[in-house]
Amino acid sequence: SPSDEGVGDAKLQKAIDRLKYRVESMVGKIETQLTDVEVKIGNKFHLLDQDGDGVLTMAEMAQVLQTVLKRELTSEEAMAIAAGIDTNKDGFFTIAELAQWCESNTIVKLAEEGREKDLDNMITERVQERRKLKEEDEEWTGM
Repeated sequence: SPSDEGVGDAKLQKAIDRLKYRVESMVGKIETQLTDVEVKIGNKFHLLDQDGDGVLTMAEMAQVLQTVLKRELTSEEAMAIAAGIDTNKDGFFTIAELAQWCESNTIVKLAEEGREKDLDNMITERVQERRKLKEEDEEWTGM
């Protein structure tokens, strides 16, 4: 009957509206995270994220680190620092991971404060930690 159809349409419309709201809310959060990152690293993220998928590769991340830390880094240094940013260890970096790292990381604070010696020491420490982990991993896997 026509009245049942009206009820069905109304329910469907309600579900669509809820879904729209959720999507808009998610997009809003992502835009906020983008803004946070852009405030911290300028809009470099978009320049480095060439395919626009909101994710950086290890190589792209090394570039970002040199920009954020305002210094040349060896690939090993960049990887050692980057390992701490990749919280889910998938080898890629999301805007959220980068924003969280910029927010909480001592390396960024040292760079902002111009404490070069402390920054050098911390980078060296990260490289050594990473080397040690790699060696342990190789011993463990027999590689």
